[in-house]
Amino acid sequence: YPTAAAGATTPTYTYVNAATVRIGTAVNKDVGTATIGSIPISWGRWEGGSVDIYSLDGATKLGTIANASKSIHWIATGSLTGPIGGSLPISGTASYTLVGNTSPTDFKGNVGTLGTAAFSADFSKLLVNASVTANFNSATNSAAWAMSAANIPIRKSGDFESSSTMNGVNGITHTATCTGTTCGSTTYGQIGGGFMGTAAAGAVLSYRMGTGATSTASPTTAPTTTTSVPILTTPGVPANFTATNGIVGMAVFKK
Repeated sequence: YPTAAAGATTPTYTYVNAATVRIGTAVNKDVGTATIGSIPISWGRWEGGSVDIYSLDGATKLGTIANASKSIHWIATGSLTGPIGGSLPISGTASYTLVGNTSPTDFKGNVGTLGTAAFSADFSKLLVNASVTANFNSATNSAAWAMSAANIPIRKSGDFESSSTMNGVNGITHTATCTGTTCGSTTYGQIGGGFMGTAAAGAVLSYRMGTGATSTASPTTAPTTTTSVPILTTPGVPANFTATNGIVGMAVFKK
């Protein structure tokens, strides 16, 4: 995750040893704020326009990122590396309540609605469960999207991550589906996030799903066609999967 000033509603992203990213001509949407376990947090998404890239010190503009018909979802709270502002409990379970989210967006310029989002943790076993549903109603994305993941390990740093291809690995159950006229024959998903606040008072969850087709061939590199969408390029997605559309979103929870 990027870092940004705590409580900022229009953050400036600073990537260590890389660059500073600013909103540019994009429009800030879905902005929300909360204080979770004494930690101020804000979120939103940069929609459309272009996003500016500066040198790490912010003094020199290096270029722009075309963001037309796209959104960059952001979270601002200083850092999301590990359990912010506290340590994780060593035992017990917790159920979390949704306090805010960005609208899910796809790679064709459509904005959907978050249907449900659920999150719980078992600190004795160091496992979390998470699920999301999202709905789109447009000519290029008429679909109901859903993803569920259980028994995701909590890492030492206080974060967690799972994907469809981890289903069945070390007890993880992970499924992703796309139901509708614009869905492909195969859907993959990835979900992850991290805890924040004393005794893991809150958590941030990001998700993304891609729908498309998996060919019978097994290429050594990911296919590139004029119709493919560069989504889910992280490890765990088969190289012979070609996405025709994908969605992303973010949700914030507290105990």
